[in-house]
Amino acid sequence: AWQRIGLAYPNSDLDLAKVEARLVLLSIREGDFTAAEAQLASLQKHHPTARGRMAGRDVVFAKYLSALLAQGNDRPPSVPAARSYRKLWSRTLSANAMPVRPTVVGKLLIFQDTASVHALHLATGEPALVADGKVMPTDRPAEGRTWYHLASIDRYVFGVMQSALWGIDLSRDGALLFRRESEPGQAAFAGPPTIADSRLLVPLHSGGRSIGASIACYNLARNQLQWKTSLCQRMAMNLKPESPWAAQVLTINSGVVYFNTNMGVVGALRVRDGRVLWLHTYDRTPRVVSGNPNACFYHRGVVLVTPTDSRQILALDAATGKRLWSTQKPNPTACVFARIDNQILLGNQQLQSLDLQTGQLDANWKSPGKVGKGQGVLDGATLLWPTDRHIERLDARTGQPLAGPIDLPQPGGANLSLAGNYLIAAGPTELTVFSATKADAATSQPQLNLDVP
Repeated sequence: AWQRIGLAYPNSDLDLAKVEARLVLLSIREGDFTAAEAQLASLQKHHPTARGRMAGRDVVFAKYLSALLAQGNDRPPSVPAARSYRKLWSRTLSANAMPVRPTVVGKLLIFQDTASVHALHLATGEPALVADGKVMPTDRPAEGRTWYHLASIDRYVFGVMQSALWGIDLSRDGALLFRRESEPGQAAFAGPPTIADSRLLVPLHSGGRSIGASIACYNLARNQLQWKTSLCQRMAMNLKPESPWAAQVLTINSGVVYFNTNMGVVGALRVRDGRVLWLHTYDRTPRVVSGNPNACFYHRGVVLVTPTDSRQILALDAATGKRLWSTQKPNPTACVFARIDNQILLGNQQLQSLDLQTGQLDANWKSPGKVGKGQGVLDGATLLWPTDRHIERLDARTGQPLAGPIDLPQPGGANLSLAGNYLIAAGPTELTVFSATKADAATSQPQLNLDVP
């Protein structure tokens, strides 16, 4: 693998003992006791007698945090309370619109299907901005790829429709900000845009005899291309078309964009100038496309990747691209979609849980055994999981059912998302919004006593 060691800062004036102590405390408060134990071991090794202020008094960090961690480990596991939902409204979608993934901007629900970009009032489903809610209709024949994810910042919304990158201004009734077409024979937009500050980043894919993956970055303030960086390129071995591509979605964290190309390469680039920080390669196998995106999943300096052209789940160091561990996918379409505590949830057709630190599957996590259809979502510690006709409500930590399922109005599953008290389910033919009726009484849970001796 090509790697570039991340930037280091020698002779820092930061107190490293305090930094490590704060990390341990943060992990304990988040309930991530596995991470806290590893961080505490490092603190005890490098700064066993370091002192400082915690909980309003002077303490020896290692001793105080060790007692606090022991207290946390002694707490009985809590059972989350699943919220109850009632159906508010449904709206028919255009044909073959299963990939629809709405976004919420203020009180508006914005989504894109094969016919238009739509704006609706989230609470009622009534059209917004224009009479029929079709902010950007198209009368063109359905040509080119439409990626149904949308990106938004303030009053602006961006997407890709029929191989054209577009942006609209909701404060001006959806007025078109810009539109950029893919050039025939050139790299096409391979997924939806992602926003970082005043920059719009979008993945590109080139086909034909030379197949490649790259990222383009547009400056929103100047409405112009700021940089374009290629990550990989290879010659096609034959002219047979490859299997269909799922949407390629970029992941951005702390000024770095991570890109799973699904072409044997995972890369990290600097957002401000497109400079490649590292590239990581892996052994390829024939691609298995599920329909759901398989973007890089970032958590605390670890990047998890489930390439469609590999049978492995990869854990990479976010700073260097060095492989931390890899493990066999439990099924060919498995992809990371959520995290709770130190558990990583794998979704698509089957649900699984694995340990973030080791990559080992959790044998005690009970999968419901039902085939998933669509994208699940975490509602606190409750996992909302779509099947053909229902939304299952499961304990994300154990996989056990918490309450009865929520009925979907039509069979075929749904892509789920949450916006406050609203649950949004985008199925193959209908878009449905549910509202939380009440928050069930939460199971009481003893709080950590920060005033430990």
